[in-house]
Amino acid sequence: MRLLATVCACLAAVACSDDTNNPKYLDLAVADQASEQPAPDAGPDGPSADTTQPDGPSADTTQPDGPSADTTQPDGPSADATQPDATPADLGGLCNNLVNTAAVIQEQAGSGAPPTLNGGSIVEGTYHRTQTIYYSSPKSRYIKETIKLTKTAASVYKMEFVSATSPTSPPAPEYHVNVELTLTGGANVNYNIVCGTTGAIPTTYEASATSFRIRLGPADLIYTLQP
Repeated sequence: MRLLATVCACLAAVACSDDTNNPKYLDLAVADQASEQPAPDAGPDGPSADTTQPDGPSADTTQPDGPSADTTQPDGPSADATQPDATPADLGGLCNNLVNTAAVIQEQAGSGAPPTLNGGSIVEGTYHRTQTIYYSSPKSRYIKETIKLTKTAASVYKMEFVSATSPTSPPAPEYHVNVELTLTGGANVNYNIVCGTTGAIPTTYEASATSFRIRLGPADLIYTLQP
């Protein structure tokens, strides 16, 4: 009897586990619920329905459209379940298919006030981030980032990037984001995230024949053009 009680206690613990509350499993649970929804419609065809409400089954035969409509719903959860840990900025390469070929760098603390950025002509191509300089609230995370700049209009550039940032090296996981850069005169540029998340930042930049530098908050991100 003591052994039987122990087994029952273990089964109860498994049944009460909170794994189904983990976001990794929520979408799968929704899909399971959707797949189980048609089951109650089979009830009216049973003996009890036939004996108490003879007209019930004929009326119920018009209802299967409901379950068939419900069967279209699992497509949403099943799609989500393929990326249970996805965040708005971690779409598994859906924004672009860049390969991250950059070397790992570490963020640095800048000295004094940040320099004035002077704009310039942006050269299209693939760049590696080679420096991140914080002029306030310095950090020391590790970064591995590759970007690609493509001109899409007179003053507009598409900036695709694949990046990984973490307190330890090598940084992981990688995420892919697309940004639209709109030059608005002088060194001014609108940094508009268009895939991966949303948000627009008015800021400044500087470009040369071999480099691209942009200021985001307290930091300057510096990239070097690759051959």
